[in-house]
Amino acid sequence: MTEDLEMKLLDAGNLYLIEPVSDSTSARLLKQMDYLLSLKMTEARLYINSQGGEVSDAISIIDKILSCEKNGLTITGIGIGEAFSSAAIILGMCPNRLISQNSSMTLHYVTVEIPSDYADNQGKYMNFTNESYNSLILKLAIRCGYTSKRKTEQFALNVKNSWYMSAQEAVKAGIVDGIWDSNEEE
Repeated sequence: MTEDLEMKLLDAGNLYLIEPVSDSTSARLLKQMDYLLSLKMTEARLYINSQGGEVSDAISIIDKILSCEKNGLTITGIGIGEAFSSAAIILGMCPNRLISQNSSMTLHYVTVEIPSDYADNQGKYMNFTNESYNSLILKLAIRCGYTSKRKTEQFALNVKNSWYMSAQEAVKAGIVDGIWDSNEEE
């Protein structure tokens, strides 16, 4: 995409997560959300077609989306193609959540790559990562309407066992609010 086209799309309130979730993706999206806030926009769309990536970067994107909502900018997440792993969590945590009819989602338990020379602290790091991820999954479960202890535990178990969903299954599970109709776009 040319820089001019990217700015036109951004000025129209369109954000895109169409690559792995990483520190550079997070930095770009956070800056773009700040830009939209500076324009005093009230609505934006985040189109997601990603296999996921780094959980810490997903958390920074989620935190910014929720901060935007508190500051008057409501971001609608729209899954197009695939929203897997941390990208599915980002979509699920958006204030408004839609998915295209032919898309799919996958939620799974966190996987971590730790260099072998880090062996002394692997246990501590894994415990910290597991606690952070479990907290994020609990927040997602609550966001999706799973409020009882039994239901949140079932949600977490589904994630732990790798939860693959079609668009229709994602709606039924409450991960998204509905099927996106591109004809409703402005």
